Amino acid sequence: MIITNIVKGKKDNNLVFVDGNYTFSADSETIFKNKLSVGCNIDLDLINKIKFEVNKHKSKEKAFRLLSYRNHSRKELVDKIKRKYDENSANIAVDKMEKLGLIDDRKFALEYALSLFKKFFSVKRVKFELSKKGIDKDTILEIIDEISPNEKEQILCLLSKKYSEKMDNEENIKKISLSLQNSGYSFTDINSAILAYKEDMGKDDFN
Repeated sequence: MIITNIVKGKKDNNLVFVDGNYTFSADSETIFKNKLSVGCNIDLDLINKIKFEVNKHKSKEKAFRLLSYRNHSRKELVDKIKRKYDENSANIAVDKMEKLGLIDDRKFALEYALSLFKKFFSVKRVKFELSKKGIDKDTILEIIDEISPNEKEQILCLLSKKYSEKMDNEENIKKISLSLQNSGYSFTDINSAILAYKEDMGKDDFN
């Protein structure tokens, strides 16, 4: 197989054509390091090696770019890189981020859980969201034990901030209770919070 053309693309990207067909892209450093030029012979092993090296390099660039926007869990970062590059390259890139101290699942879990609790997410919902991000069970339980708020107080805040205008009759209250249960709050905490809310409003019942 012979390299028949190398076309300069956007930024530092070169399109390499083998036997007249586009075969792979590579940055200028990779082109130079592998002594690639028009008319050179190239075999499949070298093509695959270069593709892998390019994917590793681009995966690392994407990892840096994603982390510049916000913190990510390891799984979240790997999954995003895998959308464009192979899984092996994604894992190598994320391993590099961990070695550089740019990824810390426990720190990420703590910050993410705090942000969710500030939005009045239930403990059950926060556990689920952390699990989706790839945080291991032991870390989730540790974080929850460390920072989880009182769920009854969370519900009271929700009743006051989000549902106060709808707390005017029992039918609405039943709908609110169901919504809170669907959000992961327990019926016991919901019922206790509603009773406390009613007492605070000076009403034992709503008509």
